Amino acid sequence: MQPVNAHLRLKPDGNPFRHLIATVGQPRYTLAFAVTTLLATGGFVLMPFSSAYTVHNLGIDIAHLPTIYLVSGLFTIVMGPLVGRASDTFGKYPTFVLAAWCP
Repeated sequence: MQPVNAHLRLKPDGNPFRHLIATVGQPRYTLAFAVTTLLATGGFVLMPFSSAYTVHNLGIDIAHLPTIYLVSGLFTIVMGPLVGRASDTFGKYPTFVLAAWCP
């Protein structure tokens, strides 16, 4: 393999902070950064309460939680690549619409 260090020889053409401010100042990038931040934050906020929700709201015994986590993890391992292939084949938006529409 050839080394991947050619970018280190290029001289920067400006101040990196000015480039960062220009990037964040573009509305479509700002929206993308905001959505990514909200998705990550939402996951970290909701996931600690999933076991309490499962036990108290769904009425599933706490002894069955490891089985639920095992099944959902295996399902994710199997479905992840399939959804990725569907997204590559049909497009990301149609795949999202189909997944959101299916009960």
